[in-house]
Amino acid sequence: MARGTRGSGMRNRGNRTPYVNPNPSNNQRGEWARRNRNQGDTVVVETPQKVLSEDPATSNTTPKTTKDQTVPDRLKKFKSLRYPSEFIHEDQDCIQFQIFKYERGSKQIRSLDTTPAKGKAGSKDYVEASTSFSTKMRQSKLVGGPKKLLKNKIGTILLPIPSAISDTNATNYGESKLNDFYAAGIDTVEGAITSDGLKGMMGELAAGGKNLTSALKDPGTKNALNSWIAAQAVGMVGANISPEQLMMRQSAQMINPNMEMLFSGPSVRSFQFLFKFTPRNQQESTEVKQIIRQFKQNMMPRFKGTFLKAPNIFELSYRKGAGMHPFLNRFKLCALTNCSTTYTGDGTYTTYHDGTPVSMTMNLSFQELTPVYNEDYDNADGAIGVGY
Repeated sequence: MARGTRGSGMRNRGNRTPYVNPNPSNNQRGEWARRNRNQGDTVVVETPQKVLSEDPATSNTTPKTTKDQTVPDRLKKFKSLRYPSEFIHEDQDCIQFQIFKYERGSKQIRSLDTTPAKGKAGSKDYVEASTSFSTKMRQSKLVGGPKKLLKNKIGTILLPIPSAISDTNATNYGESKLNDFYAAGIDTVEGAITSDGLKGMMGELAAGGKNLTSALKDPGTKNALNSWIAAQAVGMVGANISPEQLMMRQSAQMINPNMEMLFSGPSVRSFQFLFKFTPRNQQESTEVKQIIRQFKQNMMPRFKGTFLKAPNIFELSYRKGAGMHPFLNRFKLCALTNCSTTYTGDGTYTTYHDGTPVSMTMNLSFQELTPVYNEDYDNADGAIGVGY
């Protein structure tokens, strides 16, 4: 049973769950505490460990805050936090969260070279100015992505691996259609663009027109072109009908769209973790409070007057003892996008004498900042276990 004052809303009923007063300010219960004896008007309890608040008289006293606690430095480093306080052994698994200040990295990109015009305009030897990619490389932060610097490390949090963990890798594909008429037109235009000079361009366009004229001798091709022109014409006056629909109405056929699924880009992964905290002593109460605070604080942007600085980023890793886990997946640098904390983990509001809830749950949602690429499985981290 928890320690409390008679009349405070607690009713002792042997080993049964204590009655909880509807007034939440008076609900206090310790899951490891046990009733011993009554002395005067106070229920005295003994616990196997140091209780959260040893003096009942101080249970309603607000702890004093120092100046450092009132105005915290958002970039101040903190010591390594863990829960529970003694769970790490060389053969135990855990999940590690390292927090870093967000920094932009740089990436090598090709430079653009501009060749000035040569000769006199209109003359036979005249060459127009051109711009193209060169073999020279330069560093750019615009496409560099986030960067992890050990000197910007803020702190580390160690927690037990949750009961439900998974990873999902996905790649985006999109539907693409290109019928034969469009393909022929693109081929003609590409040939004209890549031809040498104005004369070559006109020759390519003329050849394309000649091929179109030959194709129109086929009745099916001619009807398809007529349907396309008709659909475009009625579409200008508000009719919502496509060339394919018009052809199906006229001849029960349509132009082959040559449909296929084409790669449209990578995707970034997201992860969710659910942790439950049941602090058993004063040390674990302090650790849990700081763990929740650090997650919540480091996911927030920093206010800099007119500007906002990006929130800190997280490096996640599954650990086995002091080393990387030999099987589970790896993570890219992540942003903490959501932190949801429930202070009534068992469905009832109960606290210790210092106000610490008896049971809490914390749901964290992370999203990787960069996609996973094929080459990532060949680097030092990706080559271990299942990779990313």
